[in-house]
Amino acid sequence: MRWEQGGFGGKLLPFASLQKMTTPFKNDYAFGLGVHSFDGRKVIDHNGGIEGFSTFLAYYPDSKVTIVSGASSSGRRWRLDFGPVSATLSSS
Repeated sequence: MRWEQGGFGGKLLPFASLQKMTTPFKNDYAFGLGVHSFDGRKVIDHNGGIEGFSTFLAYYPDSKVTIVSGASSSGRRWRLDFGPVSATLSSS
């Protein structure tokens, strides 16, 4: 994903700005991003959507793996369970 490569590869933001953007200041919340640990791996994620669709993006910086999902929805928020994917990453 070019966005992750640019953003986390130092091409879009200075390192100090990236550090500030991804440092949680309220629980797991950091400037519009969720930053937490899942199965022992750091995950930076964001979700959103409006009537008709939902989206979710998760970035595992240690593995440089990005997972993106999008779904049509009928008024409810939808979120994919990435547990099996994270477990696969943890075992590799």
